[in-house]
Amino acid sequence: IILTGGSTLFPRFAERLQRELRPLVPAEYQVKIIPQENPILGAWRGGSILASKPDFESMCVTKSEYEEMGSERCRRRFFS
Repeated sequence: IILTGGSTLFPRFAERLQRELRPLVPAEYQVKIIPQENPILGAWRGGSILASKPDFESMCVTKSEYEEMGSERCRRRFFS
């Protein structure tokens, strides 16, 4: 798990996540939590990389699609 975003800077965030997640994960799996060097910019960098991909537009739902179909459009595009 890679920690990113400003909320991950809360004191003992990684330790709490580890403590609460460990009982939910089968014992044969390792739970490894890795903080980013600069978690505030990490999510932005990831979004920037995604947006620069040639197929990015095919991953998007346009405003007109959403206005026409609402959240159903998102469910169809991303979960079916």
